Amino acid sequence: MGIVDALYLAFYSIGMGVLGSLMHRFTLKNYVIGGLIISSLSYMLWIVIYSLTGFYNVVLMTICMCINGFFQATGWPGLVGIFNNWFSQNKKGLLMGVWALNSNIGNIIAEALLNVLSDNKVNFVWNYVLTGGLGITIGVLMIFFMKDTPKK
Repeated sequence: MGIVDALYLAFYSIGMGVLGSLMHRFTLKNYVIGGLIISSLSYMLWIVIYSLTGFYNVVLMTICMCINGFFQATGWPGLVGIFNNWFSQNKKGLLMGVWALNSNIGNIIAEALLNVLSDNKVNFVWNYVLTGGLGITIGVLMIFFMKDTPKK
């Protein structure tokens, strides 16, 4: 699992460079939503294949986690760009500070959800499906409710 985690982080770093240079070719809304949905789907893919077929493959899991890490790299730079367009200069520091809490709050919500599932003896596959599905749900909500920003 250490190798999987190291590769995930390596692909996250690669994604920051590669996807960061492509960021200006799309609207920021599409950039962030696309990354969120692709990373959520790749997070769920290997466990869904395992649960449907019984086929467990560490290489497949590693590839899916590398794809996950690569596309998660759209989150921070894309959202910083969106915030930059939305808010005036004197409000950005406070708002970015509050926004930076989202990863911590998301981790708390996900851990609470997974603890509820574990306490109720729910199959571990649902841990991946529900947390990945939550990311997809947020991506779909962003499609409808997030103000679009122009390409720069």
